[in-house]
Amino acid sequence: MEFAKQRYIVKPGAIHVAQQFELKVTTKQSPFSDGYDMARAALALGGKVNQKLTEDDEQFQQWEEFKAHELLLKQHLQKETGRKHHLVWGEYEILSSENDRFKNIGSLTSSGDDGFFMHTKQGIRMWEGNNNKKNGPRWPGIRYGLTLSNELFGMAMSDNPYAQSRLLQIEKQMSEIEEFFETVKKQVHAQIDSLAAAGMKITLIQNNNPVHIRLNALRAYGFKLVKLLRDYDSFVCAVKTLNIKGMMANKQCNDTLYNGGRMMRKLLNDLYIAVMETRAIKNIRRDSLLDPEQLAKLKSAVDQEILPRIPLSVWVYESQPSLVYIQKKMNQEDLNKLVDIVRDNGLSG
Repeated sequence: MEFAKQRYIVKPGAIHVAQQFELKVTTKQSPFSDGYDMARAALALGGKVNQKLTEDDEQFQQWEEFKAHELLLKQHLQKETGRKHHLVWGEYEILSSENDRFKNIGSLTSSGDDGFFMHTKQGIRMWEGNNNKKNGPRWPGIRYGLTLSNELFGMAMSDNPYAQSRLLQIEKQMSEIEEFFETVKKQVHAQIDSLAAAGMKITLIQNNNPVHIRLNALRAYGFKLVKLLRDYDSFVCAVKTLNIKGMMANKQCNDTLYNGGRMMRKLLNDLYIAVMETRAIKNIRRDSLLDPEQLAKLKSAVDQEILPRIPLSVWVYESQPSLVYIQKKMNQEDLNKLVDIVRDNGLSG
């Protein structure tokens, strides 16, 4: 990408054009009040744009329009900067905002696919989930959880307070599960270390032929879900190591594995419910409460316990998911109105 050009920031319509021109093409991003599109006009003129044309040239009128607007641009820049500017088309560019400087820069992408190895049958089951009621209650696996988390992330990004509140709950559950796995693994390693201090070395069991699962580049909650799955897989290996070595009784082993699996399944079920619930109101925004009809529908749904009451701190942007950038879409005056509406209608809890 070329950065050698001189770039000037001029807001759309900032340069007043008093003269009337018969313009065929305009743009809303034009710095001129008449919408003159300098870039397209220069493209049409080609090499003539920086030449001096005479009236007998077939493009003289277009050239004259371009030069008239360029002169207005020079005058505007001189007024803004206090100095004269020598403008040669091709050596400068007009941008409507500071952010436009970076609009042509490509996005960062992964150099390859993400992936991970699974060592245990429990881990594979957690990846796949259970969609066959003959095998017990149905529950989504991590594989489907990746899609669900992306959908909930998108709804939260669009200023849906219910999606944001649900993500906060999901984050809390993830932290609790991480803490549980970490606590168990520390206990296991403490026992292994005590044996090592006594001169006996043992290693954690693992699969000599682990299953390699390839994924597209993961982000945000998708990555956290896969990280949790890997932690779960390692947790199973650690607990089974103690059981096989006779350092943990069968009942304690089974109970520990059950508790870890139950926490994971509950997280995935709650994620599924959160998406299904929020999908039905995906177009709700904070400013929807300023619409009496929308407000009445939301109040009815909350009163019937179809929708939950969400914390006031979420409504006013104070509590937000840690991995979502939420841009505040309401000014302070409207937020103050929103607080009164939420409180008066019992929408927070």
